[in-house]
Amino acid sequence: MVVNTRCCTAAVAIIGLVVGAAGAIAAPKAKLWERWTAHDAAASSTIDHAAWRRFLKAYVRDHPDGITRVAYDVVTPADDTSLREYISALEAVPISRFNRDEQLAYWINLYNAVTVRVILDHYPVTRILDIKLSPSFFSFGPWDK
Repeated sequence: MVVNTRCCTAAVAIIGLVVGAAGAIAAPKAKLWERWTAHDAAASSTIDHAAWRRFLKAYVRDHPDGITRVAYDVVTPADDTSLREYISALEAVPISRFNRDEQLAYWINLYNAVTVRVILDHYPVTRILDIKLSPSFFSFGPWDK
């Protein structure tokens, strides 16, 4: 799919102006949950993402069309298990004990690993939007769950 970025950029700018102007008047000030603001600015420890790097190195392929894809069809059972273990290990991380940069890397890597996991659980699938985890007429891919 080819996207006309000039058209999209203009549309986003217009929507942003309309929503921004209305939001400034109508929306209450955001109050973030402690779960999302807690961090240790002085922390220097890091989270080990080596398992995720190994998975990506083994299964991410560059294609002639310029789009990088995961080769889901060749993921071995051992690497599937390693991915599950990596996600379980991340779920056990006390994330509030890390600095903001490390937290950002954590959330991005966790989101991407779980997304790959969901696709593997439903493979073969043409598009992620075809994965319905919530039994709703208005469900939008797996994200509703």
